[in-house]
Amino acid sequence: MANLMQLSRECDQIAAEFYNSDANTKKMVYKNWLKKVKLTANYIDNLKKNTPDFFAKRKKVALSLASSGEGRGKSRKSRGKVGTKLLLNL
Repeated sequence: MANLMQLSRECDQIAAEFYNSDANTKKMVYKNWLKKVKLTANYIDNLKKNTPDFFAKRKKVALSLASSGEGRGKSRKSRGKVGTKLLLNL
């Protein structure tokens, strides 16, 4: 999994380099980024094939958090606070 995080970080760094590059080098930096993204996608596909239960377990956890509302609890609380502030200011 550390390798996937490293590949993702490298993609982000190349994307930042693309943003900061001048017009002459943007095409080259884009091609480098695209190669790294394809490499990362292939790594994920191989990871899925070799360990299918790894992603299934993560998906079950994400779905259980979404259905229980635990993942949205903080945002609901903050929206409630904003709404009460607006009502008090009227």
